[in-house]
Amino acid sequence: MEQLISPYIYPLLAIHKMNIDPDMIISQVANAYGIDVQKLYKKSRLREIVEPRAVILYLLRKNGMTYMKTGNIFNLDHATVIYHYKRVIELLQVDKAFRKRTEGLI
Repeated sequence: MEQLISPYIYPLLAIHKMNIDPDMIISQVANAYGIDVQKLYKKSRLREIVEPRAVILYLLRKNGMTYMKTGNIFNLDHATVIYHYKRVIELLQVDKAFRKRTEGLI
């Protein structure tokens, strides 16, 4: 396909993928929440674990990672990632305390 398109137009059509370092995002969020990174990978429904994990899922998705790849990092299905992504967006709009906790991360 690249050969069929003018060399001037092809760069405009190319999808520029960002270099996302999931480990960097995970460690930054873990540090901000004061939690051990390994705890984020465990199956847990504790708020202290779920909230930072949701923020990480949101940040990875916001930076261009697919729902599937994002879910694979934490062994979650894409529907769970979609739920957390939308939930973080909702919390950012209505919860001042959440906005304050995530200030500088998002």
